[in-house]
Amino acid sequence: LCGFNRSPKKTQRLAQETGLVPCESARQVAEQADVLVLGVKPQMLPDVLPLIAPAVTPKTLVVTIAAGKGFGFYASYLGDVPLVRVMPNICAQV
Repeated sequence: LCGFNRSPKKTQRLAQETGLVPCESARQVAEQADVLVLGVKPQMLPDVLPLIAPAVTPKTLVVTIAAGKGFGFYASYLGDVPLVRVMPNICAQV
């Protein structure tokens, strides 16, 4: 499991707390991922998707939690890749 946060301090903290392998960029995460979870705010997607697009292949399963963006939006950046949209629900319990 690897991850990246735009704040290097947060990336290191997450690595220490969870054991994930810290990456230096979102693209580096995408290059290593079989399943890529996009945990970014919807307004950040136009900045993030072009960075990871070269590393995402048709074999990469992309999971997004960003609300309000349809499949066509992602396809315009990533092409024809498997995509799962997961909607957060603050009322749900696990």
